[in-house]
Amino acid sequence: MLFHCGPVGIEPKAARRRSQVARYEQAIAENPGTTFVLGHSGALQHETAIRFAERYPNTYFELSCLGLGALREVLDTVPPNRILYGTDWPFYHQALTLARVLIATEGDTALRRAVLHDNAVRLFGLEV
Repeated sequence: MLFHCGPVGIEPKAARRRSQVARYEQAIAENPGTTFVLGHSGALQHETAIRFAERYPNTYFELSCLGLGALREVLDTVPPNRILYGTDWPFYHQALTLARVLIATEGDTALRRAVLHDNAVRLFGLEV
C-alpha cells in the first residue's frame, strides 16, 4: 500500500490534517503482513516517519520531494533495503530527486543500486 505520507506545506488545510505521519501508524501496526510505502518518507515530518523503520519492518520509504538534508537522514537511518527512489511527476520533476540520490550516494554504489533498482525489483517481485 502506498501512502501519500506527510505534509509538504502547500496543501489545503484539510489535506494537511489528513497527511500527518502519526495518522498512519495504527494501520501499519495492525497490519504487519501488509507492506506500506511511505510516499515522500513523511515529507516535512520525515523524522517522525523514520522512527517507523525500527518499529515496523513492513515499511518502505520513498524519497521523492525530500530536500538533500532530509534525504540523507533517511539514507543514514532507514535500513538500505527499504528505501525506494520515486517521483511525484508531473508535480515535481523527477530529475531533482534523482540528482539528490546521486549526490547522497556518491561513492556507495551498493546503496545507489539498492535505492534506484534492487529494492523496487524485490518489492514488486520482478526478479528474473
